[in-house]
Amino acid sequence: MNMEFDFSIDYQEEIEEVVPYSDTTEIDCENIVKRILKGKKILLGERMEGSCVIKNDVVTLDYRVCTELGDDWNTDVWGNEKTSFPLSEI
Repeated sequence: MNMEFDFSIDYQEEIEEVVPYSDTTEIDCENIVKRILKGKKILLGERMEGSCVIKNDVVTLDYRVCTELGDDWNTDVWGNEKTSFPLSEI
């Protein structure tokens, strides 16, 4: 399975948006995000946004987590994260 998409998640673990960049549907991408959340493979914060690449059954997440809300989006405090794991773990 190969796919690539961007995602954003709110503090309640609700998927705000997925944007597929391959021949993948939004529903497929949402299902992968749900599996990632259920498998506890992503750090949670006020907001999360980033990209997911699945290639040769390896999931690579490159994302940022809002750790502190500011007055607006531009003053939020963000931390960058990157992780990889086998697709079979989710």
